[in-house]
Amino acid sequence: MTALSARLAEAKGNDSIDAVVERAGRQGHAIDRATVSRYVAGNGAKNPPDRVLRALAAGLGLDVRELRTLAGKPAGELGPWTPPDEAARLSGDQRKALGQLIKSIVREADHDNAPTTSQAPGSGAHKGQYGTAARRATRQRTDDVGDGA
Repeated sequence: MTALSARLAEAKGNDSIDAVVERAGRQGHAIDRATVSRYVAGNGAKNPPDRVLRALAAGLGLDVRELRTLAGKPAGELGPWTPPDEAARLSGDQRKALGQLIKSIVREADHDNAPTTSQAPGSGAHKGQYGTAARRATRQRTDDVGDGA
C-alpha cells in the first residue's frame, strides 16, 4: 500500500464509497465508485491526474496539496492562478500560447517528480513520452550517415 492509499483509507474510515463519491459530487468533482475503490485499496494509477486527486480530496475532506505530495507531485496551490492585470492586453493567440506554456510547465514538473522505472525510453512504459522522439533521433542519425559513399 502506498502512502497515498494509506492516507485515503485512513480518511475514508467507515464511510462508504458512495458517501465519498456523493461528497465529491456536491463540491463539483465527478468521480466514480471504481476509481475511489482502486485508490483507497492501493490499486490506483502511479501518477494520478490532478482532477482525480482534487475529487478524492473533496470526497474525503482532505487538502489536495497533501494528496499531491503523497503522490510524488509538487504540492502546488489551492485554486486557479490569477494573472496580473496586464494580461488583459494579450491577444487570443497570446492567451492560448500562455495556456499551453503553463500546461507544459506542469507536465514537466509531473515528469520530474514521477517515479523512475528501470525500463529504457521507448520500451513501452514511457512510449508516449519518448517513443516518437527516440524514433526521430534514430532516423536523423541514419540520415546523417547516409549510404556511406
